[in-house]
Amino acid sequence: MEGEDYVPHVTLARGGDVETARQLAQRDIDSISWSVTELHLWDAKYEETAARIALPV
Repeated sequence: MEGEDYVPHVTLARGGDVETARQLAQRDIDSISWSVTELHLWDAKYEETAARIALPV
């Protein structure tokens, strides 16, 4: 898909405006499911993980 070094991720928010977000939230999309063991909160300014949150298995 993106190559061998690809790390699956979800971007929750990045720029844009509220009206565009509302329009996107109303779109129909196919469901996707996956399992995760921890969340990494990414600091785009310093390009590094700012925090990690372990998730119960």
